[in-house]
Amino acid sequence: MLARLLCTGIVLLFSSFVSHATIIEVSQGGNVLGTIRAFNGTESALQNWNRNANPNIGPGGIARASQLFFYSNPIDGVTFNFLSDRANSNSSGGLSLLATVDSTGDPFALYGDDGFHEFYETTNNDVFKGNWNWISCCTDGGIIGGLNGKWSIDVEITRITNVNQFLIQGLDNTIVYDQSQSVSFRNVSTPASITLVIFALGLLAYKGLKR
Repeated sequence: MLARLLCTGIVLLFSSFVSHATIIEVSQGGNVLGTIRAFNGTESALQNWNRNANPNIGPGGIARASQLFFYSNPIDGVTFNFLSDRANSNSSGGLSLLATVDSTGDPFALYGDDGFHEFYETTNNDVFKGNWNWISCCTDGGIIGGLNGKWSIDVEITRITNVNQFLIQGLDNTIVYDQSQSVSFRNVSTPASITLVIFALGLLAYKGLKR
């Protein structure tokens, strides 16, 4: 009985992340551009990334486009993803940016294509730098993890080469932004925290022991 209750709790943990998307507000120049919902899955952000191809869950690659999106899963929580170009697009290009994170958690560079020499946290805590150059075969990008609690992110594009679309992708909508200005994100709704889920599992276990 106890094992059955714990299995039920684990299923609830995964289903809570899949069914309750994180909602993010997007703004630029003091104006709210809209909100997006994070993509959701059960794979980790690294498993979902699918290097040099499209993410398993998320936007498909677009030639000469830079895309920003959020991916939430029960392993990493909410992650911020940068995806440039499309595999086998026959176009090469480059992009550099700075991403400044304000979070109650401890954000970190979770992944960088071709290692962390292209995407990394700078000596200024919670300031991340991306400096990508890609060839026609491949996509490029990186992932920020550790977005716990309340957080906000400011992204500034500092260099572009052969990129003509700048898109913010949500689960069910797309926002086009002006790359000449910084763009800001903040979470306004998140799935149930892991702490609450653990508390619920504890209650289930206690109930099972009493039986």
